Amino acid sequence: MSVKAGSGEAWTSKTRSRIPADRPSLDEMAAEARARPGTLRLAPRGDQEILIARAFAAPATALFRAWTDAAVARQWLGGPDFAILEAAVDPVPGGAYRYVLGDRQGRVMSWGGTFTAVEPGRALRATEWSDPAWYPGETRLALELREAAGETVALLTLGYESFTARTQVLRSPMDHGLAAAFDRLAALLAR
Repeated sequence: MSVKAGSGEAWTSKTRSRIPADRPSLDEMAAEARARPGTLRLAPRGDQEILIARAFAAPATALFRAWTDAAVARQWLGGPDFAILEAAVDPVPGGAYRYVLGDRQGRVMSWGGTFTAVEPGRALRATEWSDPAWYPGETRLALELREAAGETVALLTLGYESFTARTQVLRSPMDHGLAAAFDRLAALLAR
């Protein structure tokens, strides 16, 4: 079920944050993720950002490796309709990453970017683009991992070039795909 909010946001009631739109902090998102482990939380902030949070029963180092090791990323990224065809990650400032996915009908999509900052086991920042482009501009991505009491909250901040781009992403089924990928990641980390 999709829910449309006043400033053009749309996301499922299952993933929507309970924090009022356009003003959540990373601390609020982390607390909400810890309170509902295993549930993806998503909230717009301002006109150009989306915050995403999810708690995992794993150390931050394992989550960081899942994001920065292509062999591990192949095991959880993608989706039920799209399998990873290529994965390359060079997790150093200035290093690049790229994923190519394909489906049974021969459709191909990819995304990638450049790392701008990397703090092993804790955080990273990168640019991101998709091909084919389905929203205008490039994305600024920041991942922060907060570990406490045997679990780690992954906090993603996605920054877009415009309100229009951010709205297009919020109206997409991106949250379904991301929730499913994070479920696969949690199962992988539990092994």
